[in-house]
Amino acid sequence: MCINAGKSHNRKASIISVNRFSEFNFHKDLLFQQWVSGQTKDLKNLIISMVSKSPLILDYPYYSFNGENSKGLGYAFENDLLAISFDMDQLWQHTTLPIKLEYIDEDSNSLVEENVEVRHAYDGDSVQYHESYIDQSILRDNKLEALEIDSGAMLWIQRQELFPSLSFCSQIEQQIASFSGDLLVNLINRLIEMNHYFSNWRTGNFDRNAFGGNSRLESQTRINQFNNRLNIVCPDSEIRLFSLHCNFSLHGQRMHFVPDQTKRICWIGYIGKKIV
Repeated sequence: MCINAGKSHNRKASIISVNRFSEFNFHKDLLFQQWVSGQTKDLKNLIISMVSKSPLILDYPYYSFNGENSKGLGYAFENDLLAISFDMDQLWQHTTLPIKLEYIDEDSNSLVEENVEVRHAYDGDSVQYHESYIDQSILRDNKLEALEIDSGAMLWIQRQELFPSLSFCSQIEQQIASFSGDLLVNLINRLIEMNHYFSNWRTGNFDRNAFGGNSRLESQTRINQFNNRLNIVCPDSEIRLFSLHCNFSLHGQRMHFVPDQTKRICWIGYIGKKIV
């Protein structure tokens, strides 16, 4: 369940260990490689894709758990990550783990000890316990990654990687080609909000107030007037009416979209100034 969490949240993840996974064992009779070979094909491929090729190196400061050196938990603490373990002992059956941090104070040259806690998951229920944290971490990472985009052309190229729950109609490529600066940043921020919502939209009806931009429908008068421009061919070759729209800047820029109740994704049909 811990490993599947990354997949269910539409986000790439990595599994990092202080040991090479070819040398890692749960106990003397069960090697990591043996455990992986016993999984289903899809899960096996997922695990292999997530495993870091290089072991973790963290020699200072010194972290310990239950009296033993714990580089992995220390790394998770320092980088605000979710530590995971396998439910093999009651010692690990906690959603946070207390670890001891030891380092040398540079001013006094004396040893300092601090007791800190690290987020921890060991089964499906504990992953769900941390769901809010996972969601916020994904949103934060998406923002950092997306804001490195410096042109509309680059945004188009990386759209599927950045926004896996949004599907863009082909005409969007030309519409955003010249976007840059604040206009591009505003668009990216709105797309991040939307992708986050649709990535977690698993049940219920679409909530038009779930993200900013004042989502609303076109009037019937405008639908009749601009019928040809509002009916747009989507990547699945279906023609959809893009009446629902939201703002993404203070300069009249709009985005027309269609929530897909069946696929639980969002089709993006138009990005630009108000259709006139």
